[in-house]
Amino acid sequence: MNNKKINTINKYLLVIFFILQPILELILSLFSDKNFSIAGISIATLIRYGLIGIITLLAIIANFKRKSTKIFIGILISYAIYIVLHYYNIRNFDIIVLNESMKKSFITASIYISKFIIPVCLIYLVYILNFDYKSLKITVLSVVSFVSLLIIITNLLGVDYVSYSFENNPHPAANILKWFDSTYEYKNWRKLTSRGLYPSGNELSSFFVLLFPLTMWISLKEKKNYYFVFVLLQMISMLLVGTRIAVYGEIILCIGTFFIWILEKVFNKEKIQKTKIISLILVGLIFGIFFINSPFLNRIKIGDGITNSYTKNDTDKDSSNVDEDLNSLSKIEYIEKKYSTEGIPEKLIYDTYNYLEHPDFWIHVINDLDFSERNNSRKLKTLILQDIEQNKANSLDKFVGIGEIPIYPERDYVAQYYYIGILGILLFLLPFIIIFLISGITNFIKLFGKKLDGFSFVLLLAFFFISATAYLAGHTLEPIYITSFIGLICGMLLSLLLKRKPSTTNDSIEKYIKKTYNNGMYNFVEELELKIKNNNKTFIVTANPETLITASKNKQLDSCLMDTNTIIVPDGIGILKGANLLSYNIKGLVPGIELCNNIFDIFNRLGKSIYLFGSSQEVITDLKETLSTQYPNMKIVGFSNGYVQDKQEIFNSIAELKPDGVLVALGIPEQELLIYKNLSKFNKGVFMGVGGSFDVLSGHKKRAPKTFRKLHLEWLYRIIREPKRFRRFFNSNVKYIFKIKKIQKKS
Repeated sequence: MNNKKINTINKYLLVIFFILQPILELILSLFSDKNFSIAGISIATLIRYGLIGIITLLAIIANFKRKSTKIFIGILISYAIYIVLHYYNIRNFDIIVLNESMKKSFITASIYISKFIIPVCLIYLVYILNFDYKSLKITVLSVVSFVSLLIIITNLLGVDYVSYSFENNPHPAANILKWFDSTYEYKNWRKLTSRGLYPSGNELSSFFVLLFPLTMWISLKEKKNYYFVFVLLQMISMLLVGTRIAVYGEIILCIGTFFIWILEKVFNKEKIQKTKIISLILVGLIFGIFFINSPFLNRIKIGDGITNSYTKNDTDKDSSNVDEDLNSLSKIEYIEKKYSTEGIPEKLIYDTYNYLEHPDFWIHVINDLDFSERNNSRKLKTLILQDIEQNKANSLDKFVGIGEIPIYPERDYVAQYYYIGILGILLFLLPFIIIFLISGITNFIKLFGKKLDGFSFVLLLAFFFISATAYLAGHTLEPIYITSFIGLICGMLLSLLLKRKPSTTNDSIEKYIKKTYNNGMYNFVEELELKIKNNNKTFIVTANPETLITASKNKQLDSCLMDTNTIIVPDGIGILKGANLLSYNIKGLVPGIELCNNIFDIFNRLGKSIYLFGSSQEVITDLKETLSTQYPNMKIVGFSNGYVQDKQEIFNSIAELKPDGVLVALGIPEQELLIYKNLSKFNKGVFMGVGGSFDVLSGHKKRAPKTFRKLHLEWLYRIIREPKRFRRFFNSNVKYIFKIKKIQKKS
């Protein structure tokens, strides 16, 4: 099996890995007991780690010679060194927290650190395996629909759990249908939230806000409007989760993604589809109906609903009374007397960090902190971690961390600072920040050149929002089913950022192959029909090896092909073969003659107008008659043979007619250069050079028999019919093969 096939299979495995993440997280939540584990490790965890290990190993083997793989191996080695240092620092660390010893084995410590390694591996895999838009679409829509439907269905069946922490982990007081029952009264809006069967509502919120911009973008970019069903499903399930991050997040991200889509249309001078606007308004109206009846609206009206009996302000506490109490009572007695009146959460002082074992810490909290700090669980948990670190008192603590402690300050970055140290943050978190910053700066600079890549900005929006969520609400940077998708997003950003740059010499043909449309004839025709309906201006170059070889020697044709407004489609089998050898995935040919027939069919159905320019007078006259008969609704507004002396004058007259399409049959490169020179004179229309297609379409020449076409041997048929073509074939196709081999060898 060659490396290309390994990479193809590996990409499918990677899609499966992503799709499995919310499923495996659900299994971990439902079946966490020892009956579903091997050697103390849950089966879901073994599947997760086993699959990512296999995919990573296959990717390294298949791409070992690539520079990016060697860099990645170096990164893995640095991670291995870190794990050894981290374990060396915590190996004798034994403290009791929540009635459990924090002493860890090497395997336990390594599994925890691997939570941060997996998303970095995924950045490499997404980049090296060319994880494309189609793979992203399948992945995102699969996981979003699974999680959303699970939350909604379990809520309707009454088997779900509330999003917030309560004793006994209760089911919601009622399902979503009760939202619309005006006679139903409730006091605690929290008891109407839902996290489905997942372990944490906060984690679900992070998962949803990370993927929502992608769901929204896919719905806006896809031709079919039924994709908005996925958006609506996700919005309703996020409303059910009911956290501020989920609800405010979906509203902000919906507006932000839509704004990016509009900007991309404006920058690229594309028509905004009314059906998309209508679909989005419909989604908004349905969501609005759910929102105004939701418990979250009640939360907005009454606030969080948390009341506290401890309301005194003791910033001016009498220190003499404190000293008197401490002198007359033991430390333990002093804490027991004071804590209940000082607003300290009972669970923290009894269970999390027991005052009997850490009396000095709690005396410090009672005497030295003001009420708002003593009553703040986040603040106290951070201080507990700080106290643990100070008591451990090892020189490596700040550098490599004190290990995972089940005291979570509900704020990422702070937790990781104590758990994995400064070096851990630099190794595991900084790469994501660097990719985000470089990608962001690069894309903003492109705006000054009037270029906007909407997809990149959506990825940046998703990453920025999840980064803010990590700091403000936490529960983001450790659950693998969330960090896996952070790795996916950063991997996509890296892929867009580090597209292989073609050689700056005119000799390079790889840049043309890279730019060639790769999604097959059917999809191209669908996209083209949409452009025609929207009156977009579209310049198509049907490329074969001769086209690319000519462009590599002709600066004007090179500029034409590399222009962002030019669409190159693969017309010859040589393009597909060359692309395969250079590891570019082009799914199928878009033959020029068949594309012409598709254009005629679309124009006929839509009543569009066309101008035919080129070939001999006899051919063009017969073609006009043939097309008028076969496509009666298509308006042929003019035609001219290609032997006129002043071709520019012909194009000037074409511009005045404002046709919906212009086909030019003058041969390479004259037809492409003439179109390219005059393209700015038109505001709409399909423009394409068709070479000798008019001869075949008019019936003056026969196309190669089906057998030759199926075997991709049309070139051989032409040489047999016209032996003089052999020299031309040699000068283009044979040289093309040698150039492809040369590029392949270099890469």
